[in-house]
Amino acid sequence: MCAFGFAINISNVAHGVKYFGTFVVAGSYSAFPGVVAWSGNNLAGQYKRGIGMAMHTGIGNFSGAFACDIYRGQDAPRYILGRNNYIVSFYKLSHLC
Repeated sequence: MCAFGFAINISNVAHGVKYFGTFVVAGSYSAFPGVVAWSGNNLAGQYKRGIGMAMHTGIGNFSGAFACDIYRGQDAPRYILGRNNYIVSFYKLSHLC
């Protein structure tokens, strides 16, 4: 779903269609609490669960540091480099899982 929304936002279409693509991407991020719960339930032991969930959340929050380098000001307003990186990442991670 995220890749579909990012593809809409990269394309050269009307602003209303890009607004729809933004909602498709934002709706896909609502799965994060379920993924954290899944991660916590699949780790046995109190310490392993605590460290695993902390690593999961920490790596996810570190994406803000990457975003400032991927979404450069010189690529405005379409940000093709940043959106392409996210699309490729989603496909690679989906095949990894």
